[in-house]
Parts: sequence; structure tokens; C-alpha cells
Amino acid sequence: MRKLATWRGEAALFTWLCTLCRHEISAYYRGQGRLSEVRLIDDVPEIRGRLEALTASASDRPDVALDRQEVARLVRLTLDYLPTRYGDVLEWKYLEGLAVADIAQRLRSTPKAAESLLTRARAAFREGFATLTGRTLTHVVSE
Repeated sequence: MRKLATWRGEAALFTWLCTLCRHEISAYYRGQGRLSEVRLIDDVPEIRGRLEALTASASDRPDVALDRQEVARLVRLTLDYLPTRYGDVLEWKYLEGLAVADIAQRLRSTPKAAESLLTRARAAFREGFATLTGRTLTHVVSE
């Protein structure tokens, strides 16, 4: 709960908490000198399928599914046209769930430099997505 102030609302609170917990567990194992892969119960394909079935009923409409696919395609397209370094840090942060400190380590830089790069990458992504679609991501997500 000490880190709740760091939540910026870019993901659902539950998703953010799960990612935070995953990082804390990994840090604990690293501190113990043990490597351990943290596997959440929703990583099990059988359980993930059941969870997705629960949420699928709310968005079973084909138009919603098609719109979601189109947004995903546009996000991938935008990422493809960003400078490689920007695409990498955005994928590490939002797809792999890495902490800024871990991103800094991959970049062989400081956390402050990694956060700065992430800030520039986010801005470039927002601008690229808006140019490509004529819409902001906030507008797309709220629809």
C-alpha cells in the first residue's frame, strides 16, 4: 500500500496491484539469492480461459470485438513506426510489466534516464496514435 501513490491510472487498479506484487515477489527471491519465476494462477491456460469467458459475456457483441482488434492493430502499427528504443521501453513497461529500475538495467542507464526515455516514448506514442487515427487513446478507451 506504500506505493499506491505511484499508480497513475494507466491500468486497472487490480492489474497494477498484480504487477506490483509480482515485482515484489521477484525482488524477494533475488534478495534471497534464489531465482524464481513467479507464475500467477491466471497464467494457467485453463483458468485464463474461464476468466475470459466471464468477461466475454459483457462484450460478446461482434462490433465490440472487431473494434478491440482494430485498436490493437493500430497500437502495434504505431509501435512499429516509433524509434526502436521507444518501442522497446514501452513493450518492456506495458507488455512485460518491468519496473523502471529493471528497464534502466536493460538499458545500462540510471532509473532517472529510463523514466525520461519512457516519458518521451509515451509522448511519441500518443502523438503517433493520434496522427494515425485522428483520435486520442483516452477517446478510444472510453468508447
